[in-house]
Amino acid sequence: MGRVRFITGDYAAAADLHERALCLFEELGDRHGQANGLNNVGRVRYVTGDYTAAADLHERALSLFEELGDRHGQANGRIHLGRQRFAIGDFEGAITLHRQALAICDEIGNRHGKANALHELGRAQYATAKHAEAAALYERALQIFQEVGDPQGEAEVWNSLGILQTATNTPQHGLSAHHKALTLARQAHSPIDEAIALEGAARSRMLAGDFEGCMADLRLAVRIYDRIGAAASKLDEGRTSR
Repeated sequence: MGRVRFITGDYAAAADLHERALCLFEELGDRHGQANGLNNVGRVRYVTGDYTAAADLHERALSLFEELGDRHGQANGRIHLGRQRFAIGDFEGAITLHRQALAICDEIGNRHGKANALHELGRAQYATAKHAEAAALYERALQIFQEVGDPQGEAEVWNSLGILQTATNTPQHGLSAHHKALTLARQAHSPIDEAIALEGAARSRMLAGDFEGCMADLRLAVRIYDRIGAAASKLDEGRTSR
């Protein structure tokens, strides 16, 4: 139930449900359930901008997965923790964690986890001005998400490609990528990805001189962010290094 609430952007309800589940797992002494519960609560804290709490929760989850020898959990734990490192500007730390996660996913044949790790590694590489490397990682992630049938994952990658295209190609190329992300986000009923797509599209429109369109997209994005209580996206990460 908490995961459903999270996907639909009801983060307050998701946090409550995940915390209640975590308490039950702790009462039962179910360490695997506790690890998953910690990651679930951490995801809510991350998306609502509480990165300190998210880091603590994901580190505790990863420790449990390490103790349990759960390779799938170890990979996901590193991806979650890498996202948190990225959010606070520790790009090298994020790169290390995502490379570790990618190696584990290859080892155990976890294609969905591999796609997430590739995408997140690409974001960190982009933030350190390694644009060609980022583009190649995005393309690999996008192909896997398409193959496994995950439109929400595709939307995330198209948003990242939009940011890259706006910075390195033309605003029109970036806008096209964000529009693809917007269509997929709405198909997947993912309001956070919809808001990020609108915000990215607004940036592309602004750089192209379409200020009226820019403001229209920003108003829609802000409306969604306010409704779901999510923190603003990290579109400016790495800008000082470019």
